[in-house]
Amino acid sequence: MIPAIAFAAILALAAVAAALHAGRASGADYLRFACALAIALALGDVLAAAQDGALLALASALTPIAAALASTALALALCVRLSAPPHTAFAVAALVLATLSGLAAAATGALALAFAPLFASACAMLAVSARAWRAGRRSLHGIAAAFALVAGASAYLTGGAEGRTAFALFLSVALFGAALALNPQARLSKPSRATPRPLP
Repeated sequence: MIPAIAFAAILALAAVAAALHAGRASGADYLRFACALAIALALGDVLAAAQDGALLALASALTPIAAALASTALALALCVRLSAPPHTAFAVAALVLATLSGLAAAATGALALAFAPLFASACAMLAVSARAWRAGRRSLHGIAAAFALVAGASAYLTGGAEGRTAFALFLSVALFGAALALNPQARLSKPSRATPRPLP
C-alpha cells in the first residue's frame, strides 16, 4: 500500500512540476490539461491502494479514460509547439474520440480501446518531433515523452499493481519530457550575486 501511494505522489508532483515548467509556452494549455488528468490518476492510484472493491473498480475505470485523454492532450501540445497549431475542430474531435474510447474501455474492460488513442498519440508525437529534428530544432524531449507513453502502456497491459506503478512512473517521464519540449529555455532562477568591487 505504501509503495503505491509513494508512486502516486511522484506522479502528482511530476504533473505539478511539468505544468509549472511549461509556463506560457505554446501548447501549455494542453499540457496543463494532461497534468490535471495525471493528478486525477494519482488520486485513483491512492484509492486503489486501499484494496476496497468499490474504490478499486473506480480507479480501474479512471485509468483508461485518463490515459486516452492525457496522451491526446500531450500530442496536441507538441503539435502546437513543434509544428503548427491544429484546427480547433480537429483538436475537439481528437479529445472527444479519446474520451469515448476511454469510456468504452472503462465500461467493457477492453483496455485496447483506451490505449489505441495512446499509441496513436505517441506516433504523432514521434512524427512531429522527428520533423522538428530535421528542421534543426531540438526535439529529443518530445521523442523521449512518446517512448515513455508507449512503455507505460505496455507495462500497464501486463496487469497487476506493478503495471499500474510502472504506468504512473512512465507517465511522469512523459509529462516532464513534454514540458521540456514546450519550454526548453526555462531555467530555475538563481540568486544574484553582488559583483565584487576592485580594491583601490
